Amino acid sequence: TIEARPACSHSSAEGTNGNGDIVARQIHGENATPSCDYALKGAGISKWVPLGTVKTTGDLESHADADGIYASNNIKIGNDFSGKITSTAAGDASGMWAEGSIYIDGNVSGTIAATTTGPDSDSVAYGLYASNRIDIDGDFSGKITVKGINYNDVYGMSADEGDVSMNNFTGTIEAISACCAYGIYASDDIRINNFSGSITSKLNGYPDHDLDAYGLYANDSIYIDGDFTGSLTMKGTCDAYAMYADGNISIGGNLGGKILATDDTND
Repeated sequence: TIEARPACSHSSAEGTNGNGDIVARQIHGENATPSCDYALKGAGISKWVPLGTVKTTGDLESHADADGIYASNNIKIGNDFSGKITSTAAGDASGMWAEGSIYIDGNVSGTIAATTTGPDSDSVAYGLYASNRIDIDGDFSGKITVKGINYNDVYGMSADEGDVSMNNFTGTIEAISACCAYGIYASDDIRINNFSGSITSKLNGYPDHDLDAYGLYANDSIYIDGDFTGSLTMKGTCDAYAMYADGNISIGGNLGGKILATDDTND
């Protein structure tokens, strides 16, 4: 392995080993230059131990994208994630973006904030985005905040062609936009052991458009193996769903949480 060194003038780091992986052990900087729209980039990130802060800003003039960590294959974190990532762009903005999957072997207690200021729905904000799946072996006790300033979709976590799975969800996801907002999205299943955290998906603006807000959205099924004692708060201009699945919704333990889903149609 090769420790990644700054590739740009502030906090960006880039380096590869024979497998195209990068290893970043510490990040001291705070700002990446506009020309560097990622903080860490590689064919696959095999291990990351964040001890500092990452902040990326895409070029607002060219509607560039900004990714806290980008991998053209998989992002693999071999232990806990406890860092802080902030990404802002007029294009797509993400905390972590993997063209493959995101694997986190430990717990997630860090914070991720992604904001897009793009003028239309072509610009999207993601906390965690994976083309395939997102696996968190430990607990999620962190906080993800995704915002779309204009007519933008936002996702706290998004697995485009796979599952989202984790042990216990005790953290917070806030998805706020003028377009559609998703707390956790999976093209396949969402699998959580116990859910005691909070997800808020809220739409601000465009009251005349039919736009939806979702807490948990699965194209297949949602499985909460243990207890649901958390909170899901949704507000859409058309439809609002705390949990939506094309397949099954299964809660194996107690159902004792709070669910509030409202829309401007009063349906």
